[in-house]
Amino acid sequence: MKFVFACVHIQQSSRSVPLGAAAIAANVKKHFPEEIEIVIVNCYLTDPITLHIEKIAEHNPDFLGISIYLWNREISLEIASRIKHSFPDCTIMVGGSEPSARPEFYAENPNIDFVFSGEAEDLIIPVLKQLLDKSRAPTTLRILGPGSPPDLTNLPSPYLDGTLPLEKYTGVLWELSRGCPFRCYFCFESRGHNSIRRFSETRIIAELEQFYKADISEIFILDPTFNYHKEEAKKLLRLLAERAPEIHFSLEIRAEFLDEELSNLFADIFCTLQIGLQSIHQKVLKSINRTFNQEIFTEKVFLLHEANVAYGFDLIYGLPEDTLSGFLESLDYSFSLVPNHLDIFPLAVLPGTELFHRADAYRLNYSSADSWIVTSTPGFSEADMAKAEKIAEAVDLFYNQGKAVSWFDIILPTTNLQPSEFFTFAANCLPEIPADIDPFTFQVEVITKIFTKLNISVFIDLTIDFMNYFWITNNLSHTGTDKMAAVKITDRLKLNDSIAIAEFTYNPLEIIDLCEQGTTQLADILDLCEKEQTYLAFSIEESEFAIYFASFEEYEFLQAALNRDRRCYISYIDNPENSKSVENMVKAGLLL
Repeated sequence: MKFVFACVHIQQSSRSVPLGAAAIAANVKKHFPEEIEIVIVNCYLTDPITLHIEKIAEHNPDFLGISIYLWNREISLEIASRIKHSFPDCTIMVGGSEPSARPEFYAENPNIDFVFSGEAEDLIIPVLKQLLDKSRAPTTLRILGPGSPPDLTNLPSPYLDGTLPLEKYTGVLWELSRGCPFRCYFCFESRGHNSIRRFSETRIIAELEQFYKADISEIFILDPTFNYHKEEAKKLLRLLAERAPEIHFSLEIRAEFLDEELSNLFADIFCTLQIGLQSIHQKVLKSINRTFNQEIFTEKVFLLHEANVAYGFDLIYGLPEDTLSGFLESLDYSFSLVPNHLDIFPLAVLPGTELFHRADAYRLNYSSADSWIVTSTPGFSEADMAKAEKIAEAVDLFYNQGKAVSWFDIILPTTNLQPSEFFTFAANCLPEIPADIDPFTFQVEVITKIFTKLNISVFIDLTIDFMNYFWITNNLSHTGTDKMAAVKITDRLKLNDSIAIAEFTYNPLEIIDLCEQGTTQLADILDLCEKEQTYLAFSIEESEFAIYFASFEEYEFLQAALNRDRRCYISYIDNPENSKSVENMVKAGLLL
């Protein structure tokens, strides 16, 4: 018999890994190696539902398991309806955070046969035994769980048994443990077990070796507080540094559990850390069962800053007892700590959480049709929620996607604005900006408007050059390529496929040199720099980052090559007077 596990992801990305479904599938495979054939189907919200149905239907499923979350609830229910119509004998089972929180709601759906609440690896086995054994009366229970959590040492790894073939993924989700010791009212983790259960060290090492052999580039560790047990965290970090030095790890941590040794161990691996701040106000945090000591938090985050570890914060707007002005104060504090990124979300009143049960007492208004997002509170009007949403969008596009951490704290003092004031202005630019605008273009638009309004337009060209330099270098350093196919110039020459070119009003390397020497005020930099039309070509060759000072003619040639203007670039190559220039570009790795 065939068991199809389907998961609808938001979009294709390195995080689109159906680990929850695969963990259950691996245990089914362990218990029914001959009786049941396992199929994993990945679907994406960006695709039409007809494609989802085709992917599932081609396997003629006897059983269909669907992982249901906030983002795929409606489409998952539609899949269940259509598959049940086409395959009336197919047994449809659902699990995930949504059915775990609202099992009765899903059990009432006529297209769903079984609802699993909580960890389902063990819960599903007796159900399948009854369904496979025709001589036994089928179970009349439609809701299974939550039960005792499974013994993690007995669960097979979907990565090691082939349930999730690593060649199909560039990134993986990785569980090192389950459970969370904290009880934050807004978090779905709060309804689970507060003890931390760990997978065996043998399994962790074996999985890590598999990831490394498969050239996995990114690993998202799912533990809600990786550094809760400091010594265990340190042991794991040493393992990651030794066995997978080139893989990028994303981890969630608590700042208060950091120390200098732990910070230095994070620096030894290629990683980005996420720290849940949410708010800096005690009254707000008390309402969601969190605590915060600003002095200790600042001190601990500074350890990461000193160790040169990339870290970001989570902020939530619309929390009980919070206001727009209070949220903006949290925003300003966050930027004072120079985060690599700042992820800002509206409060969601998730079913099954403590906050869901307290929502009426807190007088929270929210929409069940829109992922349970809060629409207003006594302190946060609908208009204020809309303003915060726009500010969050501006921060994401300008700062996060624009990789502005490299220079934002240098340009901001010239404006005499707080970060919250700056991004409120940037948010006001959003209605005038096309939805598909790239981050750098948005940055230029915002800087030009803010500097003009503040009568400091004399700094615009300098600032844009500064931003442009980091936009190019950060993107090349992050991707190793500018995502273009190599251009064949002649039979013996082609363009380096990592190349990026830019024209500057000032020499950006001179600006960078001044900053590194301690001159970080734009007014001082402007006094020390002369306008100098500069043409730079950036590239990566054999993992080495390189910058080439091009002449205007070389710049035009490279621009023609990037634009696939064959007539222009061939005429340059064929001109004997340019032979030395071509030779120099070959030596510089621009031409290969």
